[in-house]
Formats: sequence, C-alpha cells, structure tokens
Amino acid sequence: MPDRKNATATQAGVLRPDQLAQYVDLARLPCAAALEPWVENYWQLQWTLPPGTSYRSSTLPHPACTLSVEHGWTRDGVVDPVVVTGVLTRRFDVELAESGWVFGVKFRPGGYAAFTGTVARYLRDVRVASPTPFRADTVDALAELGPHLNADRCRTVVDAVLAPYAPKIDREYEIVLNIIGTMLGDRTLVRVAQVEDRCGVGTRRLQRLFER
Repeated sequence: MPDRKNATATQAGVLRPDQLAQYVDLARLPCAAALEPWVENYWQLQWTLPPGTSYRSSTLPHPACTLSVEHGWTRDGVVDPVVVTGVLTRRFDVELAESGWVFGVKFRPGGYAAFTGTVARYLRDVRVASPTPFRADTVDALAELGPHLNADRCRTVVDAVLAPYAPKIDREYEIVLNIIGTMLGDRTLVRVAQVEDRCGVGTRRLQRLFER
C-alpha cells in the first residue's frame, strides 16, 4: 500500500471555495486507520440560507464514489437519507436552499469497488444509487446521523459501522492506487502511453483495472 501521506485526491475539485464558504460550513475529517486503504476522508456540509435564496455548489469530477447521509433535501427524487454517488465524468452541480446537512465518505479511486466487491463500471455517471452492498442495520445506523451530532461523533459512528466490512488488501487495487498516486504527483502524465512507461502496465491491463 502507498503511504497514507501519498494522497489519491486533492482538495482542488471544489469550484469557488471562497464563495462556497460564505454559504456553507465544510469540514473534512480523517477516517479510522483501519479504513485508510479504501477511504480518502470524511466530509461534512451544513447550511442555512435566507428564504428565497439559493447557492449552486459545483465540484469537478474525481474517479471515486461517495457514500453519504443527506438530510434536509432530496436528490433526483430520492428521499432515502443514505445514498451512493458513483464515478462521475461531468461537473457535479447541486442547488442548495433553505437548510440542509450532509456527511460523506469519500472513497479512494477504486476504493468503493474494492471495499464492497462491486464493479465501478456499473456506477459510472450514476448520481444517486442505493447503498445495497451494506446490511440494513448498517444503513439504519447511518441514517440516524444528522445535524444534532457534531462531526467527531459522526466520524466515530461511521468508523464503527464500516470497520466490519474492511476486506483483505487486493493486489490489483494496490496497483490502481500506485498508478493514481504517480499520476497525481506528476501532472506531465497526460497520455496512456506515458502512464504505461512510468508504471510498467500495458494498455489492456490498465483498461481492465480501471473498469473494475
């Protein structure tokens, strides 16, 4: 596994962060050490806007899935508070109004698939999905989270309910993380052939790894 210091994401995906901070309280929190191989970090959003006003939050796509608990709003008509956002290939825009609260688990690239045994390809550009890989009692425990709990308490609960799902480290998933870390650390790697040469992985294998 790469050292946890070798992050597989940046915080640059949130557009207009200074403007966002005027409307929304955003906090990022670490996960338990046992979950670090699969989870990049936790994050929490909370907002209360004046009546009749709204704010459009925009985030650039990143090749990772998010498990989130959402209260005070609905997305695409889904009313269940616990949802999964798939691997998006387009900018993610959300219109925030009135008041709301979200606690999210940002998985590493490939982390959700490795953690749950699913295939990332089936979550491509899926904005809202049910958390079907998790037991009903896990989903119920997550749904109990909300703005009445502080961020540290939410983190403790999420650590506890996700820990039993932690699988053994998959060698192919390790390879994906190493490739992502290499690409993130060298922005001159913009072509598949360059990644092949640097990482010693052929095109077909890259395709299979990232499809999974």
